[in-house]
Amino acid sequence: RCFLHGGKRKGAGRKPKGEQPMVPHTRRDAVRKDTPLHITVRLAAGLPNLRRPAEMVVIRAALRAARGRSGLRLVHYSVLGNHLHLIVEAPDRESVSRGMCSAARSMSA
Repeated sequence: RCFLHGGKRKGAGRKPKGEQPMVPHTRRDAVRKDTPLHITVRLAAGLPNLRRPAEMVVIRAALRAARGRSGLRLVHYSVLGNHLHLIVEAPDRESVSRGMCSAARSMSA
């Protein structure tokens, strides 16, 4: 598994601002290999612009490394200043997770 955050623990997470939470915390639909997924990867504040040439080299290498791993298929990507938009296809939820963790590790190395 890819652990890029603190993980599940009692009391963790954003608290609702009012009586009702703004976003329902329901499980996503099952991942199917014939349905593309839109994934947004955001950077922490203060990091360099992703569209700079040196950063683009790293991003392209990371996406190339993640492509095809665990059945993840990168269909399209768009690089913006502080985030990426990815359109991917994968046979199941685990394949998405493994492929994205692989890309994240490649970008942070």
